[in-house]
Amino acid sequence: AGPWSADPRSLGLEKGTHPGHDGRPRVARPVV
Repeated sequence: AGPWSADPRSLGLEKGTHPGHDGRPRVARPVV
């Protein structure tokens, strides 16, 4: 699981909060 998998807000629904997110909408990607 990725560092942002526990935060549904960072799946592109709103600005992500995980490290590396630059604030642009992120496309939900499966992290294994």
